[in-house]
Amino acid sequence: MKTRAAVLFESPGAWKIVEVDLDPPKAREVQIKLAATGLCHSDAHSMTGDVPATQLPLCGGHEGAGIVEAVGPGVTSVVPGDHVVLSFIPGCGRCRMCAQGQQNLCDLGARIQEGSQLDGTHRMHHKGQPVNQMLLISTFAEHTRARCSAPAAPHATFLARSRCTGPASSSWTSSSPGATRSTRSTRPTTTCSPAATFAV
Repeated sequence: MKTRAAVLFESPGAWKIVEVDLDPPKAREVQIKLAATGLCHSDAHSMTGDVPATQLPLCGGHEGAGIVEAVGPGVTSVVPGDHVVLSFIPGCGRCRMCAQGQQNLCDLGARIQEGSQLDGTHRMHHKGQPVNQMLLISTFAEHTRARCSAPAAPHATFLARSRCTGPASSSWTSSSPGATRSTRSTRPTTTCSPAATFAV
């Protein structure tokens, strides 16, 4: 499908609104129509070159909320029509860290800045060339593709069902004050559900 996106072609540079092609959702992926996105200072740093974007072109944005439009094979935790908040921290739902409720330490997180999806391929293209997706999700677009890392376990999924509406919660709850507020009373044996942090 075709959709519009804000893409950075050089850094320093400016976000340019262009038409991009999106591939259909693959296994464990969903197509989302974005309703809201947040502008984080990380996006501004990529634009100014203060933190050089190494994978260009880049569709920005890592805070967003939207509606699931389609799901790929193996996705059972969300269905078309679900309202979701996107999280840029993937969790496999199966490793030791995920099992302990520490999805933020899952090994999958080591690859979030590569630009490609976890399988090494791209879902977004501009004029036949791959467009890298910021932190796997790229919310500076009208539509995006994102991965559900653990479709059988909604609390560990890449997308969490949400009762809040602000896209900032996707970044805020997983960093600084949000993480502190959500985990301040945890102990090493405590299991925390990322989905629960969205119900603030």
